[in-house]
Amino acid sequence: MNEKLLEDIGLSRGEAKVYLALLDLGMATTGPIAKHSRISPSKIYKILDKLSARGLVSHVLIGKTKHFKPSNPKTVLDLIHKKKNEITEKEQQFQSILPQLQKQLSQAQKKSQAELYEGFAGLKTVFDEILNTATKKDEVFTVGISKATGIVQRYFIHFFKKQAKIGFKIKAIFNENAKLTAKERKNKVTSFRFMPKNIVTPAVINIYKDKTIINIRSEGEQMFTFVITSKETADSFRDYFKLLWKTAIK
Repeated sequence: MNEKLLEDIGLSRGEAKVYLALLDLGMATTGPIAKHSRISPSKIYKILDKLSARGLVSHVLIGKTKHFKPSNPKTVLDLIHKKKNEITEKEQQFQSILPQLQKQLSQAQKKSQAELYEGFAGLKTVFDEILNTATKKDEVFTVGISKATGIVQRYFIHFFKKQAKIGFKIKAIFNENAKLTAKERKNKVTSFRFMPKNIVTPAVINIYKDKTIINIRSEGEQMFTFVITSKETADSFRDYFKLLWKTAIK
């Protein structure tokens, strides 16, 4: 009988060795069992007690000495069936609580979450995610776009081309100094308006589904993108955008 198989059904390594030794010996005292199994004599009695509790070993008294003998190997099959039944029972128990666990996970995922991305690569990661997940039914609201040049403007020209191809709508409020930037991004599914002259927002705020994406450039031209995942926050900024849209200049 394979020692590893006995371990797989729940026996310890020592229990497996002692049981297999007894199968070879037939009946024996602790001395020969320890020698044959290569288990320390100090551990033999404890292991034999555990095997007895499993029904794999019994003993008889000859004189005043205990002689141990193994149970029929079919008893191992009974242990396998018992373990199988226990696993089936545990599976049924887990199935009964699975809906609640899934509900807990769903609620946890809905909780507010904030992430920070740094540099142009971080900005690109965030906006590429919009392109990868948006459908025609979606709409993005943006406020505070300033004049853009270089790699940022080239990226967003690409972004707006992909957006037009996908077909989701964008409503964007640009700062007054960004009319050329707006012209370069214009397409059929995008609506633009402008902030009043001399009013410049310090950050670009984008609202997409349950995400609020805030782009900030520091004085040293470092770029940071904050992503807040929260339905409540996104809805609040969406309402804020709608108020601004009404007063923005066409």
